[in-house]
Amino acid sequence: MERNPRAPGGSVFRAFGPAFASAVLALALSSAWLVLGVACESPRKERARPVESSLARVDVYLGCSDPNARSVVVELESAELRAESGERVALELARTQLVPAELGRRLPLAGASVPPDNYSALVLRLRAATLAGPDGPIELRLVDRSAPVDPLAAPGPIDFVLPVRGRLARQDALTLFVDWNVAASLTGGAEFAPAFALTTERPRASLGLLYVADGAGGAVLAVDRSSGEVVATHKAGAEPRALALARDRRRLFVANARDGSLDLLDLQQGGVLSTLTFGLSARSSDVALVDRRGMLVVAQRDLDKVSLIDAGSFSRVLDLSVGRAPVRLASAPDLERVFVVDSGAYAVEVVDLAARAIAGRIPVESRPSDAAVDRRGRELFVGHTTSPNLLVFDANTLVQRATIFVGGDVTAVLCDRRRDRVFVARSRPCEIVVVDRAVGSVLRRIPMADRVEALAQPVDGAELYGAAPDLGALVVVDVVLGKELPPIRCGGRPLDVLVAD
Repeated sequence: MERNPRAPGGSVFRAFGPAFASAVLALALSSAWLVLGVACESPRKERARPVESSLARVDVYLGCSDPNARSVVVELESAELRAESGERVALELARTQLVPAELGRRLPLAGASVPPDNYSALVLRLRAATLAGPDGPIELRLVDRSAPVDPLAAPGPIDFVLPVRGRLARQDALTLFVDWNVAASLTGGAEFAPAFALTTERPRASLGLLYVADGAGGAVLAVDRSSGEVVATHKAGAEPRALALARDRRRLFVANARDGSLDLLDLQQGGVLSTLTFGLSARSSDVALVDRRGMLVVAQRDLDKVSLIDAGSFSRVLDLSVGRAPVRLASAPDLERVFVVDSGAYAVEVVDLAARAIAGRIPVESRPSDAAVDRRGRELFVGHTTSPNLLVFDANTLVQRATIFVGGDVTAVLCDRRRDRVFVARSRPCEIVVVDRAVGSVLRRIPMADRVEALAQPVDGAELYGAAPDLGALVVVDVVLGKELPPIRCGGRPLDVLVAD
């Protein structure tokens, strides 16, 4: 049979085969160099790390020594810190309207992360003041006692300067307490000369750290956010389950699930100062600290109780019976309330800390699993294991406001510290649902590598940290980009995480 000259092995192929092979080889080499050149010019993807905490933190609280003296309202325009170097740092206001009747207990006024420096003054700019009169509010003239009064000057805002002695280094935390004497501020006539006094709580150096309850290792791990490394290990009870950090950032309260105890840790000394035991069958499931009254609340899952603890003396005050299987707590310090999630009773109990009694009961849907109160203390959000709905209640009146579909198997609920958003962690599928409260719907769903048991967010709001017990790590989520970052390996079974900021 005659061979086809154009077929492989034919005369044409034999004539042009070597040249064709050389051309193919040259083309392959040029493509390889092109790909290599593009790869070299492209930026390498480095392992993402948490943002380094190179700043300090300042928080300002305001209280009133005579809240019932007169019905006066003061409008606050701004607050700032002044340093000896001349730098001025604006603080983020927590409230702009000062009402004495609301300030019988100290409430957050302002705060911010600030550069390390020597700070010498806190400046409060007051916009206006009004006094309740029989015929309506009376506008008062703002007067600064430290400056001469000009009767011809037009009324307007004044800057009230409070001397501060605050030397802040990297990761220091300073708390300023402002006390307002209303009676002394009303000097007579239509003048208002603010009588503010300031006290300072000395700085504590513990910023930039994550504290992780390691249920497998029976310890609390201190993790540096900047490096992701474990920098300290504090022994605790059997199966540490939940954490609460005191305002001084030195004392840490640890609820241990297996032996039903509560440990008080000294983070600077690195040891257990004291331990309270509630019974081997208590299985302490959560702990919440309410700073305004110096009170701790501990949930006892198997005893169907919550225990009130005086944080100052670390002594047991009383026990309150609640519904079946209390698993989580959500505190509303401004309302002096703690909400107890009863997973077996399909309800949320309301504990009044001032009265030290159960003040109400909110029926919810099937198997509630966690709850959180928003940053303003106005709304309560409840997630469920079986029900797919996130329920929204008025934290004051306890009236239901909304129902938002997020899906079931909720393991954690956390309110955003800077925006009107709620983060909901689910186990099936493993994801974090971002809920926009302003529109009342799901904004996005972020897939996760594994189940998240607890959530924490730093004050800058840029990231989320989640305790992933099955992964043996902390998951890290970029809130802005809406994606998971490389995890931080720590402990054998992390069950809770909090941020010291």
